[in-house]
Amino acid sequence: MNIRKFDVNYLPQLAPVLNMQRARVEVADPRLPYCPDTEPIISQLAKRMKESSAIGYLAEQNGKPLAFMLATPTNHEPDSYMANFLPLSYANISFVVGNLKDATKTLYRLYTVIAQEMMEAGYTIHFARALAVEKEILNLWAELGFGRKGAHAGAKLTELPTTAPEVNGLNIRRATESDTSLIRHFFELMQEWHTRSPIFHPLRQSAIPTVYAKLEEELKDTHYSHFIAELNGKPVGICDGYWAEEREERAALIGHSPYAYLRNGLTIPESHGKGIGKAICLAFYNWIRSECDAPYLYLDYFTTNPASRNFWLEQGFRPITYGLQRVIPQEEVVKKIICKGKIERGEL
Repeated sequence: MNIRKFDVNYLPQLAPVLNMQRARVEVADPRLPYCPDTEPIISQLAKRMKESSAIGYLAEQNGKPLAFMLATPTNHEPDSYMANFLPLSYANISFVVGNLKDATKTLYRLYTVIAQEMMEAGYTIHFARALAVEKEILNLWAELGFGRKGAHAGAKLTELPTTAPEVNGLNIRRATESDTSLIRHFFELMQEWHTRSPIFHPLRQSAIPTVYAKLEEELKDTHYSHFIAELNGKPVGICDGYWAEEREERAALIGHSPYAYLRNGLTIPESHGKGIGKAICLAFYNWIRSECDAPYLYLDYFTTNPASRNFWLEQGFRPITYGLQRVIPQEEVVKKIICKGKIERGEL
């Protein structure tokens, strides 16, 4: 087996590998849409290589591509939307293998060269995504030191709850334009709660406004809905999301159309365990059911938040993909660079 670098011009020749992976995955998880044409995927990969300085390595046997890996150096400004959820600087790694039996021998060798190059460029946090149904690949990433950080999940709308416990004094209503400050305040509270936990990254106050930057427009848009839960007149939770006829670019590859997404769902800590979260989510489910015929409802959650993870699993959501992260200690980076220098000088 040969490992070599490839450039953007070689991407069309990787279509057979992409076709094999998509065919395998779509059978394993029906929540992913059927995608017979790999051209949109290749176009996105080409965009990453051209605009984001992504590097690609290929594993081939007798000239035939078996798998490939793409690493994209990624940087977020402290006041950007993604800075709410991800590190400011990391390497975003994609791994595609045609046949699962080739995963072990190709993933290890491809990541070895990718990791070295990314570390030397100063990217010591590596982020990857793996399909939940492909346990073999998940285990391989784990053996390389990656841990689960988040999950993209989905559930059939027809299988989500249709009832919720009655809570005395609870009122759930649609938000209006007069609720903009309240909704933004709830997200600030959520970020503050996350910051108190050692499993989340530090709060970035400058990034918070980006989450609801277009809130005023959303409240007028019939494709969005924001619900507020009030207990005895006191706001205790929010739930919001949207639906779309079609998804664009990469999103079209990971969700059916019409596409429905639950963006935020949270209740204040002192109201946990009372059924308020179930009730406010039910209001959102019913709204989606009345607005469109989307087959699935999708959402993202932190797997590092046990309470959140358990809640969504109890509601009927199951992971589609896992977001995986590896943080390489600085002393390990230094040792690898020193070792590489000795090898190049013939000292090892």
